[in-house]
Amino acid sequence: MKKILFTLGLISLSFTLIAQQTKYFKDEYLLQEIDEKKAKFKLVETMNQDTLLVQTFEIKGAKLLREAKTFQGKAVGTWKTFDYNGNLLSEKKFGSLVYSKTPIEGLLENNPNGLVCGNCKIAQFPGGESGLNAYLASQIKYPKESRQAGSVGTVFIRFVIHPDGKVSPHSIYRGVDPFIDLETWNLIEKMPNWEPAQEDGKSVASFSVLPVRYAGM
Repeated sequence: MKKILFTLGLISLSFTLIAQQTKYFKDEYLLQEIDEKKAKFKLVETMNQDTLLVQTFEIKGAKLLREAKTFQGKAVGTWKTFDYNGNLLSEKKFGSLVYSKTPIEGLLENNPNGLVCGNCKIAQFPGGESGLNAYLASQIKYPKESRQAGSVGTVFIRFVIHPDGKVSPHSIYRGVDPFIDLETWNLIEKMPNWEPAQEDGKSVASFSVLPVRYAGM
């Protein structure tokens, strides 16, 4: 009897933790929700604890067109889109994204007004601020998903400049949407080497906070 009750308890728990919702639409872009019998596409949302899996299907042939996953509201994993033959059209890997507002300890901040030593020199992009602005202007790509959704705003991203000048993203302090956040992260990863910060004439690791603006286009 105890075993039966335990099994029933597990089944009840699984229903509590996993929930699924299906909506039906006339169009692929899920703009017009309609009755199931008239629908050509469906959106399936599966919630498992804090993880939400969202899938779009063409009902005829049960063909998967899009798949995305979030954890506690943040994009995770690989988001994929497929054509009507099941061929992969695109994928965006959100697994690398880190969101944090925790202070960065132990690194020099590249803020002229916040230097804590008198013999320090902040890191610099090749060509200075004008060079950085030119790099951003030439490299930023406004994601089509964000453009279609009308997403605009400024991403504040923190990144580390290592003693050898190499740059690596650290965390997104404030984001806009998953696609814009990922574009900004990739922007930092592709950056050329900086002139590293100096402390007492020696190259040291440092960090910067960069605001990247995405306006409507």
